[in-house]
Amino acid sequence: MASYLNIAVALGQLDKRLLAQLPQALALYYLALPLAVEEGKVSVAMAYPENETAVISLSHLLGKPVVPVRTAVQPLYQAILSQYVPPALPPAAGRGATHGQPCRP
Repeated sequence: MASYLNIAVALGQLDKRLLAQLPQALALYYLALPLAVEEGKVSVAMAYPENETAVISLSHLLGKPVVPVRTAVQPLYQAILSQYVPPALPPAAGRGATHGQPCRP
């Protein structure tokens, strides 16, 4: 049986600078979350650490060799969503208007 990283424990130790190097869209695409740099290598929580293409791509994005750490899919997905600030919503155009008609008081 494979051992998995307890992502809840790791979240308290994330390096926010590393997180900034990996856009959320790619973190979700690869199901990967960079955790920390140690001895010139980046530990990355990954749902599919056997995906060599993902490991190579993440290494290029993060600028260091990647050490993948197997993590369960659902907790990792939730961790990725929780670690990134959601993008700002555009201002509502014609708030309250429907079908191009202005609201009447």
